[in-house]
Amino acid sequence: MPGHQIYLQGGGEVHEGLKCTYCRLVLKDPIQTSETGHRFCKDCFEDAKHSTSQVDPSDTAWPDCAIKKEINSLRVVCENFENGCEWKGLFKELNDQHLSSCQYITVECRNTGCGDRVLLSKLEDHLKNKCPQRLVKCKNCGKKLLFKDQEAHDDNCPNALRSCHLCQQ
Repeated sequence: MPGHQIYLQGGGEVHEGLKCTYCRLVLKDPIQTSETGHRFCKDCFEDAKHSTSQVDPSDTAWPDCAIKKEINSLRVVCENFENGCEWKGLFKELNDQHLSSCQYITVECRNTGCGDRVLLSKLEDHLKNKCPQRLVKCKNCGKKLLFKDQEAHDDNCPNALRSCHLCQQ
């Protein structure tokens, strides 16, 4: 996986020395090459060795603990700030604690065929009240069907009340 997209508190750009030579994002599992001293995300280094001339395939690399420590100490805002999340803190806390419970993360509806993306905080409401792929029960016959098929079913339900064509009751 490529590096991290980080949003610094107060805006601004992350220092170039903290970015991957290959993906240009903030280093994820940073390593440094022995020959050139370039820094890469661990996965990006493997990709670059096999697919570009940026890295000599025989070049070796080691974990860059100093840079990892520097990245972990960056003061950041949650990547879901545009969805309304107001969390702020150290990058290490963002990954270790906050993101696993952030209610402003966008998730895909888990109902097959829906595909809608909603905020985690609104997923339950979507599943119960808004998803066209949610299961509902016909008020006339009790059959379970998808909400999106309810209108067509109501028109043909054998237990549905219908107006008499003679007296209109």
